[in-house]
Amino acid sequence: MPCQACRLPETLDALSHAFLWPPQGHTLRKIARHLEERAYRFETDRGNSYLTAEVENANRFIVLLCGLLTRSEAADTRILLSDTPSPGFGEFGQIMTVEQMMRRKRGDWLIQLLKEGRYTSFRQPIVDLADGFAPIGHEYLFRGYDEDGTVLSPAALFESASDPRILFNLDRRARISAVETAARLPGSGKVFINFMPGSVYDPGVCLRTTVNAVHEEEISPERVIFEIVESERIEDLNHLRGIVNFYRAAGFRIALDDYGAGFNNLQTLMTLEPDYLKLDKAVIRDAASGGEAKRDMIAALAERCTRNGIRTIGEGVEDAETADMLARLGIDLAQGYHFGRPMAPEEAAARPADVPA
Repeated sequence: MPCQACRLPETLDALSHAFLWPPQGHTLRKIARHLEERAYRFETDRGNSYLTAEVENANRFIVLLCGLLTRSEAADTRILLSDTPSPGFGEFGQIMTVEQMMRRKRGDWLIQLLKEGRYTSFRQPIVDLADGFAPIGHEYLFRGYDEDGTVLSPAALFESASDPRILFNLDRRARISAVETAARLPGSGKVFINFMPGSVYDPGVCLRTTVNAVHEEEISPERVIFEIVESERIEDLNHLRGIVNFYRAAGFRIALDDYGAGFNNLQTLMTLEPDYLKLDKAVIRDAASGGEAKRDMIAALAERCTRNGIRTIGEGVEDAETADMLARLGIDLAQGYHFGRPMAPEEAAARPADVPA
């Protein structure tokens, strides 16, 4: 079955027809009056329930609407932009409010970035605290490049992905980029890859290309750990469990990221039973600067995870004192600037393999 989300949406400047469903009455008349004043070609249906207009530049048209409508009117007016005067049935799933469309407009630069392939994956080592800080693998961290070559953080990229189709493509390309980068760089250790559950509506459809990439690059699935990154509360744990089961059935391992901060909590830990638990850097920082009570809590968590076969990872380790503290508390692995900053693939390729075969 074809995946509608797999195709990136067109940038707004490529679309030439607008279909509007404003609240009847004052809002509709206001839009029609301003379009007439600006010589737009438009028409309304007999019942005055919607309006269609030809637009030379959809970006300017959206800016016009946002300047014309109040915030509540923009939230109540629905719009569909198309490259044809007769949109297909499938396009009607892309109807959104004018307010949402303005946010979507801000994502046009991201669509262009993805189409032009201006992205890569940096990597950062993860070390074994009980084995002389020997690296056991790397986390592969998505990065974009602005048109002038400036490196763009994941936050800058994902915060601009307001359209679900952009988010789906962004997360999918981040996963595949990580796989491809891991395959061409030295080392044969673990490969940690982030993914956002909110971008996966059907594991069999959405994750197929990632699984295929792992096989095509001849990476053993046992080396790959997918990290659950969640910036919003997970309302449907059954759906998330389905994603985890899909990954495990394919031979991959699972990590729960940023534990102790945000929305990854004890309920998520108990439900998913991950192979790895990554303690958020804020938790590690508090333990390093706080009293014995906080460190005792981490030690108790580490002991419980060990009993259940879950390996723990301390994030954001920036000095030797913090690394030594985590080792004393029973944390298995660590990651942070003390062991190495995220490194561009060109720089990583110039170094000898630091993960033994």
